[in-house]
Amino acid sequence: MDDLSRLNDLQVVDLHLQSSRQELAEVKRRLSDEGDLPRIRSQLVRIETVLDDRSTKGRSAEREMERLTVVVSDLERRLYDGSVTNQREFDALRDQREHAASERGQAEEGLLQLMVEMDDLEGARERHLQAIEKMTRFRADEVLKLEVRESELYGEIADLEVVRRRSAEDLPAGLLARYESLKKSRGGRAVADLDGRICGVCRVELPTGDLSRARAGQELVQCNSCRRIIFTG
Repeated sequence: MDDLSRLNDLQVVDLHLQSSRQELAEVKRRLSDEGDLPRIRSQLVRIETVLDDRSTKGRSAEREMERLTVVVSDLERRLYDGSVTNQREFDALRDQREHAASERGQAEEGLLQLMVEMDDLEGARERHLQAIEKMTRFRADEVLKLEVRESELYGEIADLEVVRRRSAEDLPAGLLARYESLKKSRGGRAVADLDGRICGVCRVELPTGDLSRARAGQELVQCNSCRRIIFTG
């Protein structure tokens, strides 16, 4: 096998290595990315915080209603048990009873509003809990598959690095240095297959002289456009 064939084999290994490393980076990114789960968990915390606040206010409103009910009952008893004979005192008690009853009505209305709001919050909490449960199950399956693939990729990369090292050792130092320089400046691809009369990467036609020399295989020919090394196969 001549040096150009070995160089092309090295390019194949490097492209595979590049692809595997890119996939590994994507797998690692996906392993660290929980998607919408953190956002939904955060929303659930906010919902539960508001729900706790409304529950506290609801218990307070219930106690206030109970107090006002006792007040109204006491005032009504005093109004109608015959113990108040003074008209002015009677009118004052009646006004107090009406005020207390009005306050109780307002407290009841506020409590009903709180109960409606709590029902809505409890529904939202349940929906978020169900979503979190579903997404957590899906995430667990996804993580398992990603971890398996991550392990596979580590193995693939290790094997490819061994093959690459052996392939590079068989190449002349000058040719390897030119290849590495081109690979760095050409997005990881330093060798281009010849496709008829054109460069298989940049799709520019080679001059007749370069084409003949490339097909003869006696010397290294580079594309006059992208400068990649031409391999005729």
